[in-house]
Amino acid sequence: MNNEDPISPESLPLSRMFPQPSIRPLRYPVLLCHGYGTIAGFITPSPLHKVCMYMRKHGVCAFAPNVVPYGRIEVRSAEWLKILGMILKETGSRKVNIVAYSMGGLDTRYMIHKHQLQDVVASLTTVSSPNSGSSLADFTLSTPGALRKQFMKFTDLVGNRVYPSIPSDARGALEQLTRSYISGTFSKHVKDAPGVRYFSFSAACGKGTEEPINSSLMLFNRLIFEKEGINDGFVSRESAIYGDHIRTTSLSHLEQIKVGLMREHKKEWNIFWDDVMDLLVDAGF
Repeated sequence: MNNEDPISPESLPLSRMFPQPSIRPLRYPVLLCHGYGTIAGFITPSPLHKVCMYMRKHGVCAFAPNVVPYGRIEVRSAEWLKILGMILKETGSRKVNIVAYSMGGLDTRYMIHKHQLQDVVASLTTVSSPNSGSSLADFTLSTPGALRKQFMKFTDLVGNRVYPSIPSDARGALEQLTRSYISGTFSKHVKDAPGVRYFSFSAACGKGTEEPINSSLMLFNRLIFEKEGINDGFVSRESAIYGDHIRTTSLSHLEQIKVGLMREHKKEWNIFWDDVMDLLVDAGF
């Protein structure tokens, strides 16, 4: 007869006793800032809602609010500033971590610089942000006048329906996403704030890579490749690199916010956002 006691449940790791997502113990809450446009807004409450829910599932105090989808950087950054203040008040935290997707990265770089927010912003992580601009914006603005006018009219109409508080300005926003504006105006005036850690993630798939890209982004992908090299369908890898560059994901620009996520990239979506959270944990934020 075996007199040894069977392994009791108390001797097992909690992760085996109660399987659940691992907890990311961040010191500060996370403000998720979305980019230009409203595509994901028609599917979820906000463009970064699915990312926010994934982070919360891992114990991260994350917020994914909306601001005007088609607006100039200074207009959008003023809205992010109000929200940042609300988060600090609601959570009682001294600082926040900002994870900014696409144009949101430009908004928040501008906001931190203009208001010298080093005392309340611990880190800014940009995800596929056009830190050197995007040739796609140049292409859109160079389309024939009548077509461009109709496109801007339609996007402003949609933007005003989605976010009626502030008049939409699709053309003004696009002009600030061009490579000439970023290199000639934005980068000359917007500087990093001392004490804030700046990280970035880039992306590349489709032409010039071995990774597939959704057919809806193939034209944009090829146009950008001709001008800037490998890209995610909206922003080139090189343009997305800023501060401490962490890595390049194979997710397309829309897949990063879980829109049109291809079967081949489902696992990478989880890994990618795990990496973003783990970065902040490892950095002590």
